[in-house]
Amino acid sequence: MTATDDLIGTYTELPFPAARKVGIDTVRIGMARHHIPVLAEVDVTLARAAIAKRKEATGEGLSFTGWVIKCLAQAASEHKRVHALRLGGHKLVLFDDVDVNIVVQRRLEGTEPPEYLPMPYVIRKATEKTVEAIHAEIRAAQARALRGGSRRSTWRRRCRPRG
Repeated sequence: MTATDDLIGTYTELPFPAARKVGIDTVRIGMARHHIPVLAEVDVTLARAAIAKRKEATGEGLSFTGWVIKCLAQAASEHKRVHALRLGGHKLVLFDDVDVNIVVQRRLEGTEPPEYLPMPYVIRKATEKTVEAIHAEIRAAQARALRGGSRRSTWRRRCRPRG
């Protein structure tokens, strides 16, 4: 079954594979155990060099984050089950569009010295955009200031150290 929704784009609902239920059980059991954090190292020398070369040629910088988002979105688009969602216990939802959620620092309006807050931002249809377009979207999201409200101000007064 293929469906569409303007907010999430087109998607396909498939039966949830029985073989994946075993994997979910394994993850559920593993969640109760101790975890060991793992760090991964990736050689991005060629990507950095390409971004630097582009800056040299055009005079414009390019966000490394934008490049990573484009790469991850492209990989997820080519392997749709990587970003599929489980719907209940019997269906799997495969999305045609890849949306990427990131966190951007946004300035809180009316604060001196400037305060910045991390805010979520979704890059819709990342596979359809160029690295340059993703870069511009990230910068535009960062440039939009957050308006402070009275609730935030009250919270800040309560949390401010006294003395």
